[in-house]
Amino acid sequence: MRKTGLSAESFNLKQPKDAIYRLEKDLSNGKYYLIGDWRDDKGIKIGSLQFNSDGHFFVEQDIIQPHPTDKRWFIEAVNAWGTKNMIKSEARLIEAPE
Repeated sequence: MRKTGLSAESFNLKQPKDAIYRLEKDLSNGKYYLIGDWRDDKGIKIGSLQFNSDGHFFVEQDIIQPHPTDKRWFIEAVNAWGTKNMIKSEARLIEAPE
């Protein structure tokens, strides 16, 4: 996300320790994966983490705030995915209302 001018300091992300975790079974391969959900004070889901048995992960977290450097955009959420050796991330943007 550095290419967009965003940094971790641009928004307040929930920490992995703050998620509520459970195991789920992948019906395609029969293996289990770990999934965690972040919820706000009202219990509404605001993000999730998924750690697969093959070492891949996916994280999505709602941000819902104006873009810090480009007022044409609004940050809806951030996503990250990959493995411990390769992590990619992106911000999900929507046009800011006029």
